[in-house]
Amino acid sequence: MNCPACGREIIDAQARFCPYCAVSLDAGELASILARADAETDQTKKRELLLEAKSRFPGDFEVEKRLLFQGRLGEKGGKPDFYRIPFWPLIALERPGEFSSRERSKMLDCFFGNPEIARVSALSPDPEAFEREYYEEMGFRYVDMFLKEANSNKYFLGFRRSERDVMGRCRAALNKMLINLRTSKDVPDRCRVPMEEALEKGFKRVFDKNGEQ
Repeated sequence: MNCPACGREIIDAQARFCPYCAVSLDAGELASILARADAETDQTKKRELLLEAKSRFPGDFEVEKRLLFQGRLGEKGGKPDFYRIPFWPLIALERPGEFSSRERSKMLDCFFGNPEIARVSALSPDPEAFEREYYEEMGFRYVDMFLKEANSNKYFLGFRRSERDVMGRCRAALNKMLINLRTSKDVPDRCRVPMEEALEKGFKRVFDKNGEQ
């Protein structure tokens, strides 16, 4: 293998430090695994890479953050369910009428009350910034997958809608989510503002290609 810092070949495969420049090889190895995980589109393989990193570098914030963002996507075994998608429970804000009061409460508690958020946040050098990042990423992924890609928003009688029409329909759906976010008794008060900001930022990431709303 080659040193990630100086590039020179290292003969000892078990070496923890480069014999030439003394840089830690663990950091380079971790960065390599995380880069492969970030580039992987197969969710099962992505999860396996992240679990490998977790076993080799326990307690690393970047590893734990990615696993939290991954949720249960790529998990093997068990009965498939939507809860494997970490941002899916937000559908309770978009389509509350499709779920019972008990179901909505469970879904939103699963999202906002996930103890893994606090555990990983404790590993971060800036817990508040990390929680904002988590909500922003979940908001972006929800808008990108469940709003933009919804058939009802993309098509009309089998014909693809214009980008402007898709954006308008998604904006209407988002506005409904924001109203429910502000009023639902199942959303913790401290989460309302950061989640609203996260959804707005997510919408802009998805649709504002030219910086226009």
